[in-house]
This record gives sequence, structure tokens and C-alpha cells, in this order.
Amino acid sequence: SRASLLEKLISRVRKKKPRAGVLVKGVEDILIKFGKCCQPVPGDAIIGYITQGYGVTVHRASCVNALRMSPERQIEVEWSTESADRYPVKIQILSYDRVGLLADVVSSISKFGANILNASSETKETQMVESFFTINVEDKEHLEKILSAVKKVKHVQDARRVG
Repeated sequence: SRASLLEKLISRVRKKKPRAGVLVKGVEDILIKFGKCCQPVPGDAIIGYITQGYGVTVHRASCVNALRMSPERQIEVEWSTESADRYPVKIQILSYDRVGLLADVVSSISKFGANILNASSETKETQMVESFFTINVEDKEHLEKILSAVKKVKHVQDARRVG
């Protein structure tokens, strides 16, 4: 039954350190992971998925992988209000090439106190630049402020969240 599956899972993963920032309804002290596919951040609607041996994996409610989950392994989760964590999010930026473009993009991200964890950029034959950054953000609002600032950089055509 669902209850016994949950109890077995909880007893197995209780010893591990819980991930601050997310509360699992009716359960304390359980290991939390975040789906790499959708990279949820506070402010996103989220759903939990019971994973054997790994606790609960949290996905954005709109995540394609979350929508494919078997309903009996889904569990209600919510963001904790006292989290001071930062969360990695991948963003894509499309722009026209020019001298200083990347410096301006990086500056607009850093201005909001977001650390850049990963960056890759490629200039196509059309002089369009496709850049991907993984940045650490506090929540959805923080991410939206950064994307808005990046879109104002000269020659940037689009900046959006990936996943």
C-alpha cells in the first residue's frame, strides 16, 4: 500500500540530511532532491515524487517528467518560508554578436548577486550568439529580475529559463 511504501522509504532515508527549503506534507526529516530536468526554485508550483532509496525528488508541477509520474508515487510538497538557500537554474540567451556582449550579459547577471555556475556561448554563422548560463537564484522573482535585466542588454533578442 501507499502508506507502507512511504513508511519504508522514510525509515530508510531518515538518517540522511534533509534539504532545507522544501516541506513534505506530513513527514519531517526526509532527504529532498531537485529534478535536474526542470530545476524548481521557490515561487514555482512544485510536486514531489517518491524515489526508492533517495527520498523525495521535487519537480516543477509543469515538468514533462513530473506529468509522466505514476500517481501513487506523487506526494504533496511545498516551499518552506524560512529558506535562505540558492537554487541552480539554466537560462538561454539569444543575441546578435558584438564586442563586449558577454561582458555586458555577465555584468547584468552579477548586478543582482547571482553567482554563475556554468557558462557556454557559441556564435553561429548568422552572427547570432546562443549562450547558456547556469546561475544560482533565491527564487522565481529573483530569476525574473535577472532575465528582465539581461533582455535590456544591447543586441539581446531573448533571455529565458530552460527546462
